[in-house]
Amino acid sequence: MPERDQVKRDFLPALLELITSFIVNQEKLFFAIVETRKAMYRLMDMNLLRDDDINAFEESILHRAGIDFDDYLEWKES
Repeated sequence: MPERDQVKRDFLPALLELITSFIVNQEKLFFAIVETRKAMYRLMDMNLLRDDDINAFEESILHRAGIDFDDYLEWKES
């Protein structure tokens, strides 16, 4: 069992760092998407984009990042 305990001691901090990094990067991505959405409003004002187009863009970016769109919506509403 000492080997197993050593693996836990080595693995858990690395896992925690990975999870923390993912959360921070996910939040940075969410903020970037919101800023992009705001920039796209000018194109909506010129009737060149619809809100559905922006939603599709957001969904595409999140899909590429492996993040569920509902997670983004939940974050945005909080």
